Amino acid sequence: MKVIIVSHNFNPGHFSHLHANYKLVTDSGLTAGFYWNDKFDKLLKDDEKKKVLKLNVTGISKNDIYVVWFPSLKALAEMVYLRLISKGQIIYVLHEPFDSIKSYLDSGFSVLKTLKILAVSFINYLMVKCSHKIILPSSKAFTAFKSRYNFLGPSIKIPLMFDDEAASILPISKRKFISYIGTIAEDHAFDKYIEFILYALSKGLYPEYRFLIATRSVLDGEIADQLEKFVNEKKVIIVSGNSMSNSEINSYFGQSVVVWNVYRRSMQSGVLPKSYMFGTPVIISDKNRSEYFVNTITGEEVIGIYDMKDIVRSIDLILDNFPRYSKNCRKAFLQHFYYKSFSDKFMFFLNENNSKDK
Repeated sequence: MKVIIVSHNFNPGHFSHLHANYKLVTDSGLTAGFYWNDKFDKLLKDDEKKKVLKLNVTGISKNDIYVVWFPSLKALAEMVYLRLISKGQIIYVLHEPFDSIKSYLDSGFSVLKTLKILAVSFINYLMVKCSHKIILPSSKAFTAFKSRYNFLGPSIKIPLMFDDEAASILPISKRKFISYIGTIAEDHAFDKYIEFILYALSKGLYPEYRFLIATRSVLDGEIADQLEKFVNEKKVIIVSGNSMSNSEINSYFGQSVVVWNVYRRSMQSGVLPKSYMFGTPVIISDKNRSEYFVNTITGEEVIGIYDMKDIVRSIDLILDNFPRYSKNCRKAFLQHFYYKSFSDKFMFFLNENNSKDK
């Protein structure tokens, strides 16, 4: 039996999940390999490139396991094919079960973008129907899935998985960023992060730190114009428009004193566990609270009306008590997201043959 880990669309932020899944399976003594976008190969370490198996759907046998991590038409076609030839067990890691049109519109998405999300959700639905088992990353996702998907197979909640990529945890004296890291999206409240930057700079707050935007998204021209003066003064650092390496992404998390996670909605967030990995506290919204965040322990929660004074208060608390928050974040990462913490649970789910929900 071998395990094929599948992801056809390239996103550097997805590499950590795929790589951790590979390590979890191989640590358990099974043969595993990737069937992924070739751009992911560049993110492997040099000593891994020759060792890692590259597999595909044509070589799958009856007892093999096909773990699909993200939605794509190509993956859907392969799942249909495997079902037709009755080979392989298909497991789908469903990150974002469809919620409701209203929830996306309320989060700031335009009607057009909401329709695109609806189209992706239909692909997700078909991929669910083709799967033998489903993995959900959070209680919120699990609840949404159970209420909206007519799926008869087994399903389970397992957090987003990561290897421990932090070689060291920097003290606050060596950190220099208050950061937004990741995709620019309406539900991530990027517009409010920009509003916060402008507010903080107008008040002369945090002169010892710089505001960082690290994203492969292209920055809106109007926002770039608003920030140009501060970029020239090196008060704002912008890394945008191109994919970053995993090590580059990690360096930004590791050098941050706090990371923006004040989203308008979220069922799961890769930014939160990556922050925890590097002992970096987060600020979140009451709109995207999850079981993996504990207010005043791993960061600070702000009210979703985005009051700037509330955000400043939260960051000040973190800066004043950084060692405690940082220690708690590392502990939370190892408890919830480090793949070794739930390896047995994952492997049991991989191997079970009954159809009972867990």
